[in-house]
Amino acid sequence: MTEDLPPVTPGTLLKRRIEEKQLAALTNLDLNSLHALFDGAQQTGDTSPSLNKAKFIQFLIECGNSQLRDPAVANSFFDALDVNHNGHVDKRELLFGLLALSEATLESKLKFCFRVYDLNKDHVLERHELRHLLTLMTAARSSITPPDIDAIVEAIYRDFDVNHDNVISESEFIAAAMARPDLCEMFTWSTLKFKRH
Repeated sequence: MTEDLPPVTPGTLLKRRIEEKQLAALTNLDLNSLHALFDGAQQTGDTSPSLNKAKFIQFLIECGNSQLRDPAVANSFFDALDVNHNGHVDKRELLFGLLALSEATLESKLKFCFRVYDLNKDHVLERHELRHLLTLMTAARSSITPPDIDAIVEAIYRDFDVNHDNVISESEFIAAAMARPDLCEMFTWSTLKFKRH
């Protein structure tokens, strides 16, 4: 006995092509690989396949992105994607998160990234969070030393912490990052790719 498949219409074909192009532009995964990832995680009785935090973090580790392999950043990235806070990320949440990093307005991208960078979820960026992130972002550049990173953190704080309360709020982060194209590109993960090995 064969399962009834949903009817194929020009609209569903167009939607699938658009999703495939968006996914290909954002990642090194195709739509079939994404479906296989989620379908493999589906539990018996689930109506919508999703990934729990452990499976999602394993996926990020397999992708090899140096920033997202870090446990604190991977956890925070998962939390930013899990918009309904149910402890799982489904295909729709993942695609919307990826779109937020690629095709949204600059302000929306920065808001999403701020949620990821706020590792302890206290709604501000503290020096230790920024230092941790900059260490990950510059890991491939052996010429950047810990004192260099400390100097960059202090320079960012001078530019971003407008009210001098020793933390960077979301509004301060967005305003300052938008005014600094060099930092904005780094902070919005404009080159983030997922590539499964």
